[in-house]
Amino acid sequence: MIADRTGRTFATADHWAVGRRGPGGFPEPKVRRPRVSLWSWAEVATWPHENRLAEVSPVEVELAEVCEIADSLIRARRLQQRLPEKDRERLHHAMA
Repeated sequence: MIADRTGRTFATADHWAVGRRGPGGFPEPKVRRPRVSLWSWAEVATWPHENRLAEVSPVEVELAEVCEIADSLIRARRLQQRLPEKDRERLHHAMA
């Protein structure tokens, strides 16, 4: 939970997310649900740190960003493997 990771209450994190507290610009959820939405920690971690609203270590922010990049690369690779061979070759040449 965002509250746990930032050392703040659930209410505070909720107020940040809906714009009732803080300077605004809180990251949008990746999955919006009526009761519990899901955020990317890599996107969220920088927001309270940069706005001096909570202590999130720079190491934790960097680690979250690296994990998000690694996850994106893994998902892209899996999607690439689903392509027909001809399209994979075309993609490979386009990226070279």
